[in-house]
Amino acid sequence: MEEKISVVMATYNGAKYLEKQLDSILKQSYAASELIVSDDHSTDGTQDILNKHKDLDVYQNKNARGVISNFKYAASKANSANYLAFSDQDDIWLSEKLLLCLKALKSIETEKLPCLVYSDPIVINSKDEVISESLWSILGFNQYEHKLPTILFGNPAGGCTMLVNPELAKYISAIPNDCLMHDAWLTLVAYTFGKALVLAEPVLKYRQHETNVTFSEDYKKHSRVTRVLNEIKLSLKGKSDLFSEQFIFVRKFYNHFVADLTPDKKVIFESFLKLENKSYLHKKLAFRRAMKA
Repeated sequence: MEEKISVVMATYNGAKYLEKQLDSILKQSYAASELIVSDDHSTDGTQDILNKHKDLDVYQNKNARGVISNFKYAASKANSANYLAFSDQDDIWLSEKLLLCLKALKSIETEKLPCLVYSDPIVINSKDEVISESLWSILGFNQYEHKLPTILFGNPAGGCTMLVNPELAKYISAIPNDCLMHDAWLTLVAYTFGKALVLAEPVLKYRQHETNVTFSEDYKKHSRVTRVLNEIKLSLKGKSDLFSEQFIFVRKFYNHFVADLTPDKKVIFESFLKLENKSYLHKKLAFRRAMKA
């Protein structure tokens, strides 16, 4: 294959694990043609690490841009003809990541359609020890088919696992700086206007953060049943806020693209958004129906 891949990384105070991540990227079996890093005014030595590597294209922000704006800035520096892979600053890529992603993406790619591939990461701790062979098993994303009606309830595609084609990359500049996350926006674009494929195997080790809500001690110590019961208790005290952030995010996406939606896609979005002011039970049943459809 002769396709070129740009790896895009947005950093901020990531010195602790950055060297390991850069090493795993630079040792890929299918080498990236460029590795672009935008540092969001780090103060912990991240910039010193980046400046040591002469094979990186490093941009250092004089003032902090914020997560999404910094990512967009880094992506804007990539060759527009290249495929894009997005990197966190503290994961570890498996050596075949870019090769496997590119092969999979080429298998579904159609001219002029935005396409992406993504996968379920292995989870590691600060000592590089494996916590779980599957992030999705922790979050429940392995329990149902990924398709537009299901991903509206929550994004299963981590940007760190993605490879996107040039057509999908064109949508990055329009991502709102105040949206939920850039990877969720791109996932919705692919499932709405193009194609997406889940890789069968993991391609990276996702590092657990001490501050991640996903892996907070409160979250980990409760079983899924306990968490559901707690959700019900909270909903009985007032208006249910289940999926509240998703409704805000999906409505922003819908309003941006409504003129471009096909009638069938428009129905899917509007059916989801109509749930916003419904009860906890109504939302939960709608979620379960979508998972089983």
